[in-house]
Amino acid sequence: MGTTITAMNLVCWINAHGGSACYVEANSNNHLAQVVHLFEPNKTGNAYRLEGNDMYITEELNQKYNVIVKDCGVLGERIQESFSAADIRLLCGSAMPYDLAQFYRAIER
Repeated sequence: MGTTITAMNLVCWINAHGGSACYVEANSNNHLAQVVHLFEPNKTGNAYRLEGNDMYITEELNQKYNVIVKDCGVLGERIQESFSAADIRLLCGSAMPYDLAQFYRAIER
């Protein structure tokens, strides 16, 4: 709930404060396709660039970044390999009572 916008905001914040970050949609939600359709960002190589922030639908990046924010999508029983292999893992989720059991299970993994 709100995790895609949180991931994109994190990229924007890092870039605005002197870092080098990009967003990678590593799920099948197709949220980035909707952003591309609505805002028509410039496309350079594999990156869609919007207000100085690179966003990718593929993991084939145009350049090196200090931080790659991968949006893994919905929590499921199986944790994505890209999440497990990350140097730093940030789990964003809802604290609604009906979501807590699944969120706690994800933390334990």
